Amino acid sequence: MALTVLDKTMNNPEYKVVSDNTIHLYSDLNSMETIARTFMQNGIVVTELSVMEQTLEDYFMTITGGVSHV
Repeated sequence: MALTVLDKTMNNPEYKVVSDNTIHLYSDLNSMETIARTFMQNGIVVTELSVMEQTLEDYFMTITGGVSHV
């Protein structure tokens, strides 16, 4: 249901489903309050909401396969 809400309320949201209760959102990070409010209005309980930044080095390691490929 959360993905349906994201798809209906955001313009081309970028996200990754990590588990049954976790979604990593990569777009519209300046709209977190609006996103949380929209979830709550649709009966979705938000237990944690945070903005985390990835360093350029961490991002590079992620897209290249990590330390094992270096």
